[in-house]
Amino acid sequence: MYSAVIWLVDGSGWSNQMLSPWLACLTVEEQLRYTRFIRPLRQREFLIGRVLLRFAIARLGSVAFSDVSIATAETGAPVAIVPRWPATKGDRPHISLSHSRGWVACAVSADTTIGLDIELPDPDRDFPALAAVAFGVSESKWLSRQPEAVRTAEFYKLWCAKEALFKLSSNVNSQLTQFERNNEGINEGINEGMSERMSERMSEPVNDGSKETSDQEGHLYAIPHQQLFACLCSTHPLAAPSLIELAGDSPYAWSQYADRHLPDGMPSAL
Repeated sequence: MYSAVIWLVDGSGWSNQMLSPWLACLTVEEQLRYTRFIRPLRQREFLIGRVLLRFAIARLGSVAFSDVSIATAETGAPVAIVPRWPATKGDRPHISLSHSRGWVACAVSADTTIGLDIELPDPDRDFPALAAVAFGVSESKWLSRQPEAVRTAEFYKLWCAKEALFKLSSNVNSQLTQFERNNEGINEGINEGMSERMSERMSEPVNDGSKETSDQEGHLYAIPHQQLFACLCSTHPLAAPSLIELAGDSPYAWSQYADRHLPDGMPSAL
């Protein structure tokens, strides 16, 4: 069975000054990109995301944190570069990154391409206007039929589903030469209404409480969290995805926390 792990960090209360030592972990190209962000929040999310990716990949492959670099594909998706990646962990790590209002999450897998999205609800968001722009006609109609008491939650579920599927498509595009022809359907784009169908069918819980549904373009998992909406999409069916919300303000502190809270069978070396 294929597997994936989601690592989550709440960086909403951290200052850029507190995180400034982390810049030493980044490449020169990443540091330049960091300086181009105008808003401090986006700088913080970018920096946390790049460090979190290195942390997650190092743990997945039991390699040194310093052995992991992050490049950017033509699609804009982050790509892991790990010269000492162990052959027993597949040909390369598969990764996906998401952020929302100070929260940052990354998903990693050794054996299947993935796409992740998280959304922290924003009470000031104009849902009807955004739905009209972002959703197809059938999706907007489906959303309008939902009871008012749950319409906001259904909006975020649908939004997360579309974003996760889009990121999966981007990651497949950046790695297409690695895939068999039967996965090319993902490369052709996301069919209108697919995420709507998935949202409607997210009703069967798997072991950890997450909900899974599938379509020809991928397998989508709604990941439960008290504050966030989160969706993970993969090209292959997964065992129940693990979500670990980290505590601490450094990769070392994350590692110490993770060692105490790891599900059975997950690697413990940073």
